[in-house]
Amino acid sequence: LLDGFALDAEEARFETLDDTLRYCYGVAGVVGIMMAILMGVDREDEETLDRACDLGLAFQLTNICRDIYDDARAGRIYAPTHLLEREGVGPSPQDVLDPANKEGVWRAALCLLDIADEYYASATMGVRRLPPRAAAAVAAARNIYRDIGRRIREGGPDVWRARVAISGPRKAALA
Repeated sequence: LLDGFALDAEEARFETLDDTLRYCYGVAGVVGIMMAILMGVDREDEETLDRACDLGLAFQLTNICRDIYDDARAGRIYAPTHLLEREGVGPSPQDVLDPANKEGVWRAALCLLDIADEYYASATMGVRRLPPRAAAAVAAARNIYRDIGRRIREGGPDVWRARVAISGPRKAALA
């Protein structure tokens, strides 16, 4: 967790998917592991802890996609720059913010959301191994975060005109 925070403090660059996933692990994957242990998962149950880590990775990848413009305005890019460049977007925050690049930014976000979906699917196996009450809460959070990704996909390149959020009634339905 401290290593993940250090990446932010150092203003690390994330050039490859592995760089971004290393960051996601440090700020969210380890949180998933810690939460699973707090929810009663045995520290020796590596399979379930790995699935908890996967959920943290999926959450953080979704956050990166949701906040891509807010982060760029703050001078940060967490999406892999090689992925942005593949979509015709330069590696600087100014490039991400350039209105001419909004379709490329959206396509890069779609790629990250596809990867997040793989982690969401993997995490589902671990949710089943949690105590029932904890499983229900984790499944609700998973459903809500996946819905953020769905909104980004369906919203197209203009989806970030306002913060992508899920309404209270929709959250209740997803829970």
